[in-house]
Amino acid sequence: QFNSLFSYANINDIDAFVVTIGTICSNISAEKKLEFLMQFNRPVIVVAAKTEGFPNIYFDNKTGLKTAIRHLIEEHGRKNIGFVCGPATNEDSRERLVAYKETLKECRIPFNENYIVYGNFSEFSEEIVYSLMKQNPNLDAVVFANDRMAIGGYKVFKELGLDVGEDISVLGFDDSDCALTLEPNLS
Repeated sequence: QFNSLFSYANINDIDAFVVTIGTICSNISAEKKLEFLMQFNRPVIVVAAKTEGFPNIYFDNKTGLKTAIRHLIEEHGRKNIGFVCGPATNEDSRERLVAYKETLKECRIPFNENYIVYGNFSEFSEEIVYSLMKQNPNLDAVVFANDRMAIGGYKVFKELGLDVGEDISVLGFDDSDCALTLEPNLS
């Protein structure tokens, strides 16, 4: 989706590519990602996703998220926790969903498939968050697979008359700049 810039690169002036494939190819299949990476005919280092056949640097999507969800459960007594997942084609998104499910299981909280919706990692998530809340008005916490989707979530919570931090706990992931601009700041 954001890879048109690569077609302008003068291949004769480039020794290797460092590709943040988790960002620029977050909404495409694994086959399309490989096709994209194979076009360069140069060494490629992949960032933000494991890609077979390429050296890579990727994020620990589990440890921090599991710790934060466990904190919601153990310190704040939250039991009905929704999850706004990123694209199903994105490896980070899938790993964060696994962390959510594993943490619920470890804390002996029954998993409810209706507590999960899928977004696109953008701030324009109002529609999916609204549908999550409409279908599950009992949610006392919502975990977002990235911080940007929480922007739309905050708008929905405000429209529904829910005070973030009081009526509903909210977590994001990525520690991006937008986490500090939300009121109250995103955990």
